[in-house]
Amino acid sequence: MLFSKNKQLRSERAFVLEEKERDFNEDELVDTELSILPNWTDSIEQEYVLRFLNNENEPMKQNKISLSGIEINEDEDGGIIVTAFVRSSLKKAVTLESLPIILIGPEGERLASKVFDLSELGEIPPRTSRPWHFYFSPFDIYSSSIPKNGWRLAFEIQKNNR
Repeated sequence: MLFSKNKQLRSERAFVLEEKERDFNEDELVDTELSILPNWTDSIEQEYVLRFLNNENEPMKQNKISLSGIEINEDEDGGIIVTAFVRSSLKKAVTLESLPIILIGPEGERLASKVFDLSELGEIPPRTSRPWHFYFSPFDIYSSSIPKNGWRLAFEIQKNNR
């Protein structure tokens, strides 16, 4: 599943985390190092492919958390599994909580959405990318067809009603 024929890096969407101190140059770009949880890969070859894919990611502006898609696969139950890097350009380690994530199609259409418990990712070290699988059940999917190319995964940012 993780290394299917349809590998293609996807564009990433990022959101800015609020920090009280801004002691950095926001225009400075950060390359993220790969951070894999123990027992997440089955082989040295999978780790090598993840390192290669992570190196293909564009550098990030500082003080951001983003998602960078790797691949998408349908499962036998009609759900979809999206593999992506959770990337952090923060100078400090971060532990994420439950956040809504959306799958967006090539035309900007909402394909699926779900709130994920990202605490399962553990503490993400500073300036790293951590691969993760996001499972959308058939109940989370809004589209009858999911494209293999042109999609992106993003954090759904709630707009404040003012």
